[in-house]
Amino acid sequence: MAHMGSGDMRGMGDGPPSQLNREPRPESAVKTDMMRPSQYKREMCMTTADRHRAFSDKRELDRLYAGHRPYKAFTVIPHRIVFQKFSRCDTQEQQVIFRNDDCVPHLLRVMPSMSPYISVTLVSAQGGKLAPGMFVAYRVTFRPEEQCDYYYELQCTSDQVTFAVPVIAIGPRAILDFPDRIVFQNHPVHAETSKQLSVKNVGQKAAKFSLDVAKPFSVEPRCGSLPVDGVTQVTVRFVPGRVGQHSARAQLTYDNERIPQVRR
Repeated sequence: MAHMGSGDMRGMGDGPPSQLNREPRPESAVKTDMMRPSQYKREMCMTTADRHRAFSDKRELDRLYAGHRPYKAFTVIPHRIVFQKFSRCDTQEQQVIFRNDDCVPHLLRVMPSMSPYISVTLVSAQGGKLAPGMFVAYRVTFRPEEQCDYYYELQCTSDQVTFAVPVIAIGPRAILDFPDRIVFQNHPVHAETSKQLSVKNVGQKAAKFSLDVAKPFSVEPRCGSLPVDGVTQVTVRFVPGRVGQHSARAQLTYDNERIPQVRR
């Protein structure tokens, strides 16, 4: 699976300015496509507790449930369970709450986990049939055998619907500390200028990466590898072909491993 970051490159050829089209800022989520480098770093440096707070936030829940109910009568808090910053043979836990927001009682059952890495335990006194407004809580325990990505789905059944709540474990990631924006000042048309960037892998995994940007900008090297704490030099060039402002979005792609399916 490739995880991508993007940063703005901006420059101006000498002459009167033209209108600059600005693309909307991407929304941050576990899915890392089209994130800015700082957003990717912030997301990948979160702990399990940080992620639980983010996905249990009322604004996030309002956004998720606005206009539709993915789990019919139930609100699930958090709507996805994410483990981060874990070690080999570590034990991490999160609590997930299922609340009946319907006006009639409903049965709910969370199926036992068949995974050697995930276990599910009822922690609230009440289980089975839930009255309107009542909730039931389960503890999800994660015991990884190694530092890598895991994926699982909690299978839930009610008298209305069967649904799944994703459990995601994010293993070590490479993180290159590229800036979010590179700005070139006024420069003569058809003349080349460049900037040297010192880029460090501040993540916990060796990086295999590629870089791509549209003209009139270019980058060198276009691809490479960098060990943890390693530093490399990246050259960004700008050759304006016309008078006015120029901008492009550079794509940084990490060649990460595919998330394995947890055995059930």
